[in-house]
Amino acid sequence: MHLASQPGKGTVVTLWLPRAQQEDVPRESGHQIPPPTEIGRRLRALLVDDDPLVSMNISNMLVDLGHSVSEAPSGAQALQLLETDLQFDVVVTDYAMPGMNGLDLATKIKEIKPKLPIVLTSGFSELPPHITFEFLRLGKPYSQEDLAEALKAALNAKATDGLAPAS
Repeated sequence: MHLASQPGKGTVVTLWLPRAQQEDVPRESGHQIPPPTEIGRRLRALLVDDDPLVSMNISNMLVDLGHSVSEAPSGAQALQLLETDLQFDVVVTDYAMPGMNGLDLATKIKEIKPKLPIVLTSGFSELPPHITFEFLRLGKPYSQEDLAEALKAALNAKATDGLAPAS
């Protein structure tokens, strides 16, 4: 490593690293991410969460599962996206959001797009009982596998016009 610094001009750091050998490249872990073929196709998901870090994490999970994602930081913005030409296969929304919470959003979505599956995520253990009968509930924290199962259950409920059990 070499450092060169001059007052008023800044600092230059030069760092030389050895080239990795083929045997140094890490191998894939044994952890398998469920492929989108479990659902049968690539989904177009609308993700609604007011926390940017949580949204980024969930978005990455959905993309890793093979799906495409549009994000909205609020219920109002989610409703605006749903009014565009974009077609969504599922909505994944947080429950606790300022302004319009996830339950209010889900209720409005059911009015304008009654067959659109909704996964309502929440860290709260006590939610009104009727939520579990109208929307698929996914408790936080959850893993990528839990999310994949929730998507599958929500789509199965849509296909049978039934309601998915709460998890």
